[in-house]
Amino acid sequence: MKKICLSAVMICLSGSLVVAQTTPAKKTTTTTTKPTSATSTKPAGSVTKPASTAPAAAPATTTTSGEPSENRLQKMYDEYHGVNQSKPGSTATTPAKTGTTGKPAGRPAATTPAPAPAPTAVAMSDDEAGFHIGFRAGASYLLPLESVDGAKLGSEVGYVGGLVLNFGRGIFSFQPEINYSQQKIKATATGTNLDLSVTGIENRIEVPLLLKFSFGDPAATRFFVNVGPYGAYALSGRTKGSILGVPYDEKVTFNGSEGRISYGAAGGLGVALPLGPGHLTVEARALYHIGDNSPKATTPTSPTEDPSTIKRALLQGTIGYIIPIGGR
Repeated sequence: MKKICLSAVMICLSGSLVVAQTTPAKKTTTTTTKPTSATSTKPAGSVTKPASTAPAAAPATTTTSGEPSENRLQKMYDEYHGVNQSKPGSTATTPAKTGTTGKPAGRPAATTPAPAPAPTAVAMSDDEAGFHIGFRAGASYLLPLESVDGAKLGSEVGYVGGLVLNFGRGIFSFQPEINYSQQKIKATATGTNLDLSVTGIENRIEVPLLLKFSFGDPAATRFFVNVGPYGAYALSGRTKGSILGVPYDEKVTFNGSEGRISYGAAGGLGVALPLGPGHLTVEARALYHIGDNSPKATTPTSPTEDPSTIKRALLQGTIGYIIPIGGR
């Protein structure tokens, strides 16, 4: 009796499995009563075969529509992402690989630092330059340093301008210049049978060789002192005036280089104001005349006859501009 109950239960289970694979789930309830009429032991032996061959896990994963859940989810994923359904396995992995790779997006960000502005950021300051070039221009005034009996000495305003070079950095530097300068001196004398007015004019090239002392921040306002010798070469000269009311104007003639070369000492004070890439310079300078190569006169010459023999200093007031050239 126990065997018959077991065989009946097995027949019911096997019948439900066969119907689930071939027909919808609703018709399984109507067919379950038919296997109960079979009382022979043969169906029991025949039922054991499908129980061993049909795995129980396969029907457990089916849905009411008869389609496996894993395939249905894969199909929904493919339809949502527009992947070819013929090869879901290969196409499903490709978006995952592209989505997880972030290196291409990161590489441009790593190479974005701009190396080009680095040289321009390290701008050369004025103090780092070992060479400066510039110009200066202004007015000159000859100051007599001695008086003459019976004569009155004076001067007229001339001009000066030229090229400035500067070598060195920091406090000390060497500054040679090449300037074109004009100086004028005037002497007047009045008395019995004497009415004299003479103006001497000299145009020359001046070459000061100056040692420059600079104080202050190179990038800000600086004060400086120039000290050194100078040499001059007279290009032309002229004397003009009147004697006893008779005007005259004569050109000075030179015998070769005699009387053309003069020398002396120069010194000046100034300030350099930062302007653009360089500095605007304002300077007051004095050039003291020491001597020249004029031939020695056998008889003393009166200053009223030759004003160039008077001890004098040439005063200059100039404005210039100097810029740094080159680096360390």
